[in-house]
Amino acid sequence: MRFTHCGAAAVHVRQHPCRPAQAAEPLVTRSGAVIAPGEDVSMYPQIQIRGGWHPLLYQSGPREGEVAFSTGDIASVDIFLPLLWDLLRTALTLGSWDQYSDIGVKFVQDIFGDIRMNAGGTPINEAIGCGRQDEFELDEEGRLFFSVDWRLDPWDNARLLEDCIIALGAEKVNLASISGGGQVLLAYLARFGTEKLASIFFNMSLHNGTSLFGGLATKHLGVDAPALSRLLPQKAEEGFEFDWLALLLRVVYEIGLLDLVGKWFQWASGPVMDRVYDEAVVPYIFTMPTMWSYVPAEQYDLAKELLLKGDPQYDGLVFRIDRYRDLVLAREEELLLAAASEIKVAVRAGYGTPLPGLTQGAYVQSDMFVDTRYASMGATCAPLDSPFPASYKPGSPFISPDRMVDASTCLLPELTWFAKYQPHRTQTSYGGWYKWFLRAEGDYTVFGDEEKFPQFQFYRTENAPANEEGTELIYFHKFSDPQPPTNFQSYVLFPLLSVLLWGMKAWRFALLLPLFWIK
Repeated sequence: MRFTHCGAAAVHVRQHPCRPAQAAEPLVTRSGAVIAPGEDVSMYPQIQIRGGWHPLLYQSGPREGEVAFSTGDIASVDIFLPLLWDLLRTALTLGSWDQYSDIGVKFVQDIFGDIRMNAGGTPINEAIGCGRQDEFELDEEGRLFFSVDWRLDPWDNARLLEDCIIALGAEKVNLASISGGGQVLLAYLARFGTEKLASIFFNMSLHNGTSLFGGLATKHLGVDAPALSRLLPQKAEEGFEFDWLALLLRVVYEIGLLDLVGKWFQWASGPVMDRVYDEAVVPYIFTMPTMWSYVPAEQYDLAKELLLKGDPQYDGLVFRIDRYRDLVLAREEELLLAAASEIKVAVRAGYGTPLPGLTQGAYVQSDMFVDTRYASMGATCAPLDSPFPASYKPGSPFISPDRMVDASTCLLPELTWFAKYQPHRTQTSYGGWYKWFLRAEGDYTVFGDEEKFPQFQFYRTENAPANEEGTELIYFHKFSDPQPPTNFQSYVLFPLLSVLLWGMKAWRFALLLPLFWIK
């Protein structure tokens, strides 16, 4: 099943049955809310809008087909080892602040140099994009994975999504956004409404931003030791284990090194940060309009003041990023409540892990990238180590069993699901949940199948039984199930190393002494 993308003269898709001529009655939920009727919409194609940071390619010219940017490059040892070596060498040779600034500027430029944007928020090299997409193929499940150039304005990318839907030629489609795809989906609702849609699904959506980018945009960088120590990276890619990294972070935290690193960073970053931002972070990262959609509303104005400084060269960029704020995000409640009254709507968020401890205030409920309160569109979250007291809203059906999340304050509480320890990753099936949501007739809310798909679920990967699809690497189960099994590394090696390294506490200042040799 193939079709030509964006303005094709002819497309070829499987035929889908039409809706019944008699419209079903709206669904009245337990709380009395009136939402769209529960109808089976699984016969319509699924378009999954990919999030940001997927690879960007050269689409034309002598380098056509080559990768211009990949997140794998950011995490590469080839990138970070030279950085660490340069920092250490500069410290040991009593380097100046300018030398540290040079290292930071070069690091950012090396990563983002090929995909840099103009000051107005448009690509410098127009040959770079998400790859040639003249043709797509629906898989055996009727799914299409839609990619856009994630650097661009979500408003413009919504136009490309509409072109794709038109080219597909189906009566209706089911839209599922993943991570940064949430901005495109919300912008699509603002521009084109729900006429061509059968359902929408916001999965770990970034459309309200994340404190991680809020801290980056407002220069609140730092080392949040508790958050970094609790960041237990999970198996996101087959064949790549993070257990040793988690173990190392925890031990380093327990002996006090992370606290010292954080204090040193706060002291040392002041003389370096302004130049790195002016010469690299702003012109190479924050000229991408989509980066501004990652900044939470409460930090947006301050970020514009700090980074753009009213400079006229950024007027075109400001027009684009303000348009998303004014015409899309400011209408979030209006758009989603209207959509929920017309079509099926679902929201999913993760919680139970902090944000990466690279900005101040990272020790909050999140999926390791997006704050739970933002992804869920308003959930009230307890601190990571302090559940709500027993007196907090007793008997509420929207309180998680561990009393960490109150979903009653979400924009759509009966259409919002949560998974504890769910990492930020690009998948939508959730052990068969998404199929159930599309097929459900009648009650498709969090109360529709509380036995199999309760509002609050637990995420694990170890020794998990295969789900109905047989190929999913993860399994979601109820809180009544046992916790993940213990393992040798967590319960034998960690205590042993902690005891052995505890004596190093008295020497931790000596371990960091070279870092204080800088001028």
